[in-house]
Amino acid sequence: MTNKYHEPLRIFVADCYTLLSQAQGFHWNITGPDFFDLHDFFQKIYQDLFESVDEFAERLRALQETAPYDLFELAKITTIPALNQKNTITGVDAVCIYKEHSIKLIDSAKKLSKLCEECGDLTTQDMLLDFVQEQEKFLWMARSFLGE
Repeated sequence: MTNKYHEPLRIFVADCYTLLSQAQGFHWNITGPDFFDLHDFFQKIYQDLFESVDEFAERLRALQETAPYDLFELAKITTIPALNQKNTITGVDAVCIYKEHSIKLIDSAKKLSKLCEECGDLTTQDMLLDFVQEQEKFLWMARSFLGE
């Protein structure tokens, strides 16, 4: 029987994958005087998110649910806004977008963690809390870059 947090977990996987994709796009297309630092920063983010997506997708399978994987399905269920892509993007613009979408993803992880706790799935809850801790570190770095 499907628990009430399984579909939100599928959406969370889609959100992680969407932010991963955006961070990788920033990594490829960033321009400006902060290129080298931000190129590395966004690479660390998308690599970290790739590991998270894999872990959460495998958790879905362990819960006997399918993990979303088709790009069209991911685009349909994600809550992270799509980007209005340009050929290139400045460092400040990329970090601002990342910050906004990261906050949304972290908030989703916290809400999903509470739902998992209510359902008695402490394993998924623990995974989510580890995720939040790691993502809050990247968010802190983004805010510091922006002088916040």
